[in-house]
Amino acid sequence: MCLGLLSWAGCTREPEPIGTLADLFGARPPASVQVVNYKADILFLDPSFAWELAPIDDPFLQAMIAARKLMAPVQGEPAPSSGMTWNLRWWDQQALDRLSEVYYNDDSNGLRVWVDRQKDRMFIEFAGR
Repeated sequence: MCLGLLSWAGCTREPEPIGTLADLFGARPPASVQVVNYKADILFLDPSFAWELAPIDDPFLQAMIAARKLMAPVQGEPAPSSGMTWNLRWWDQQALDRLSEVYYNDDSNGLRVWVDRQKDRMFIEFAGR
């Protein structure tokens, strides 16, 4: 049996996307929000996760912002880099950095939420460190 995000006994099963998101960001998305893409990097001491969710649900977004005290960067500046490099076909960091709506908190880990209103998508990152 695998307990927690990491398994010291060799279990490599990826954590469940919605439960992991709720645990790390303090809010569970409603059933109307679907996981479009998900990646868990759990092979190292500090696990990292990336999600693409659709559609945007503003109450869920606001719940994450409040639960983890996410903040917007200074007007006109991108959110500071989390330090993660995702080599995924669906994760375009340059495009995310151009989005005007982003929230982050680096107090304990690299927490990021990019909101793409035009495509009705949210990109969420937990960069374990």
